[in-house]
Amino acid sequence: MKENKRAVVEIQMKKADVTWVNEIESKVYNKLRDMDALCEGNKDDIMTLEHYTERYMPIKIQDMIIENMRLIHPDTVMARLMSEENKLFLKLQD
Repeated sequence: MKENKRAVVEIQMKKADVTWVNEIESKVYNKLRDMDALCEGNKDDIMTLEHYTERYMPIKIQDMIIENMRLIHPDTVMARLMSEENKLFLKLQD
């Protein structure tokens, strides 16, 4: 009889309480949903940064190069360079 009671107590201790499992499941689901929303937000931020880098960084680098060239070349050379640059820019737009 004692062995049966002991077995029953052991089985009851091993059983999971359904309400407890439901609470934990709900908490885990909510946490995963929050993490998913955070990841989506970070993904959007990364895409924005990537698009900015792809589009505007080459322009900034070119601008920095031109500014440095102005320091070492006379105005006549720079005027010719700007003229050629504008011609190429117009060709790219066509």
